[in-house]
Formats: sequence, C-alpha cells, structure tokens
Amino acid sequence: MAWSPVVIAVSGRPSARRRARIRRLACAWTALAASACRTTGPTAPAVNDPPSASRDHAEPSGRAAIGAQLDLTLALYTGGTVDIGPAQNRQLLVFFAPFVSTQDAFRDFVQALAQRHHERVDVIAVVDDGHARQLDLELDLSLAIAFDPQSAAAARLGLERLPTAVLLDRRGIVVARIVGEDDAAQAELERRITEP
Repeated sequence: MAWSPVVIAVSGRPSARRRARIRRLACAWTALAASACRTTGPTAPAVNDPPSASRDHAEPSGRAAIGAQLDLTLALYTGGTVDIGPAQNRQLLVFFAPFVSTQDAFRDFVQALAQRHHERVDVIAVVDDGHARQLDLELDLSLAIAFDPQSAAAARLGLERLPTAVLLDRRGIVVARIVGEDDAAQAELERRITEP
C-alpha cells in the first residue's frame, strides 16, 4: 500500500488550543502510518556489537547494518545541510516524532545527553515530517534538527520504530542502533556514548 503525504494547512498563527488539536492530529497520523508500515519479517537486534567495518556491508534487505559506513546529507531545520558520515566527532542520529507526547521525556533525555557529552558526540535529531515548519509547533530543541522528508535515511538504516538512536564512529561507521525510549534504552545509549 502506498501512502501519500498529508498536509495540514494552517493560516495565520493558530491559538494554543488549535495547536494542541493539530498536535493530536499529527500524532494520530503518525501512529496510523507507523502501524501500517511495520514489517512482518525478521528484524535486527536493537543493539549489536560492530563486526569488522566495510563500506558495502549491508543486511540482505539492503538496510545499512552495524558496521556499514554512511555517507548522507540531510537538510537542517534552520537552513543549510549536515553531512552524516566521517566527521571530527562521533555522530548520534536520533529519529523520533517530536509531536508524540509520549516521547517528550526521551527528547529531554537526548537534549541533556547532548549537553553532557558535546565534546564526544554530535547529536542530530532527525524528523521525518517535513511539514513541521508549516505547523509552527515551537520545537524547543537545543540541538540540530534535520529533516528526512521521504524517509530515505530511515529506510537505509532499517528503522522500524520510533524513537531509534543510531551511533556512528568518527569514520562514519554504524556502531550501534538502539530502539526505544525506556530506561534500559536510555542507559544503553549513555553507556555507548561514554565508551572510548
């Protein structure tokens, strides 16, 4: 089944009540799309240790597996682009739905993590909803926000659920994929970032 994008047009600056209704609508569409896009085949474990790195290493489905080298460019919310791949610092890509209220605590955790470990890792929040600018929902994030409007990066990484964090080393090699927002996922993410 093919999905077409949904555009919610809002004229002027919506009231707080109307913004709340728009958030609920966006959340409902996100949940509907996520439930329709789940795969039924086998999936990779949430966290893996990296095998020997190779640029062509990919899972049979074409997904970038642990050990794959990424080379992507994503558009930033503030304008410009960010290159995902070899960099001075490690990169942490956090794919999440900013309009889903259940992910608020995880978003706060990621922001705190970015502040604590800014010298070790560059944190980039990746949002697949390219219409966030039109909704004017006042995203309060102190980290880079990148768009993946056609979900090309998410598909390449084999994302099946939000939130998912993908950690890359300085060479741009995927070293961990951590799925979920619970305490165990947060602890694993913290551990992965602090290890040498």
